[in-house]
Amino acid sequence: MLKPASEQRLKTAMDKFLIYKNSGNSTREMTMEQALKCKYNLTKKEIDICLLIKNGLIREDIQNKLNLSTPTLKTHLTHIYEKTELNNNREGRGDKFSQLLYLLFNL
Repeated sequence: MLKPASEQRLKTAMDKFLIYKNSGNSTREMTMEQALKCKYNLTKKEIDICLLIKNGLIREDIQNKLNLSTPTLKTHLTHIYEKTELNNNREGRGDKFSQLLYLLFNL
């Protein structure tokens, strides 16, 4: 963390530190949910979406399982892409959904 830091940025850093400290593990040994929270600061709903994606569900199935509308799921996915920096990813792995799936299997 570099100075100066906003209060929100400091709080986020402290939250990540506490998750790491309380886990007693490195990020590699954390559960996927802990890693998504710690590394990317995803919300519970965003983590639930990621877990369903990793389990092979497609967008329509995710919407039905979590009772989400199409626009709401798109909003959550946009936030996930931003937080995981897939918006800036230029590695050529196809669309962002595919890139997210790749990221989830490599956590």
